[in-house]
Amino acid sequence: MSKSLLMIGSPIRMGLMRRLKTDLIELGIKDPIEVSGPSHLKSFDSVIRSGDWSAVIVVGGDGTVHAALPALVAMDLPLVVWPDGTGNDLAYCLNMKNDLKDLHHRLKSNIVRRTDLLDVNGQLGATMSGIGLAHNVLSQFEAIRKASKLVEAFGRHSYTFFALRSILTWQEKLGLKIRVSGDIEGEFNVATFLVLNQPRAGGRMLFAPQAKDDDGLLDVALIRTMNALGLAEQFIRLSLEKSVDHVERFKVAHLNLEMVDGSEFSYFIDGELMQPKSSLQFRVQPKFLSVLEY
Repeated sequence: MSKSLLMIGSPIRMGLMRRLKTDLIELGIKDPIEVSGPSHLKSFDSVIRSGDWSAVIVVGGDGTVHAALPALVAMDLPLVVWPDGTGNDLAYCLNMKNDLKDLHHRLKSNIVRRTDLLDVNGQLGATMSGIGLAHNVLSQFEAIRKASKLVEAFGRHSYTFFALRSILTWQEKLGLKIRVSGDIEGEFNVATFLVLNQPRAGGRMLFAPQAKDDDGLLDVALIRTMNALGLAEQFIRLSLEKSVDHVERFKVAHLNLEMVDGSEFSYFIDGELMQPKSSLQFRVQPKFLSVLEY
């Protein structure tokens, strides 16, 4: 008996998922397809662990994939993403599209590639984690999105817009003094500090051009404290995929962060806001995730 495919996403995407299921069957996918829309992202884990799946199709953005990661890794299930979020950074870097033929080819070819994952204080991430301005951008975006879904009309440019908004409204807090140990040592005054598993972040901003998701390393991109005008210029150029002068980049396998003044970090993983921590430990988990290619 053939294993089933699992298609999973939030409840608001149930209509989309049912249409995708019908279209895949019409294209000749023979395996049974089960569609699931758990009421809460935390329920993704139990749904994925509950069956004997051949692959998992996640319909959503980076946060939706993030919720599925622990179970995908534990059960060693190959992932396909149908991008339907805001930034869709993971799908973009894996060249996974809103294209039925692309999805069909991946499922039929069943070619599996293994990618690295980011580990932050024991929690897995597929794309990136960050502090400083990047966190403030995401926090503002999420607060406004809860009040009005119209903000999503900006699409992948949303984060660039909110970066500029944050720079103009948060000038007095544009710097964090952090202590770094591990593969990088020292104290830094930073506006933002990102640890990435891929080249782009925040809807295509090219923070780490040399990053690869299967090289056994993570990429650090930091921007030191500077005036608001200079910082705005850096983010505009990043969003246009232009070269920038003030992004410092490093390759690391492990890294520890602390605030020099002992305060807690506000941080995020895969576009999801995390509870503040007094220290952050970053590790690479090599070849942890399976993805379908063709």
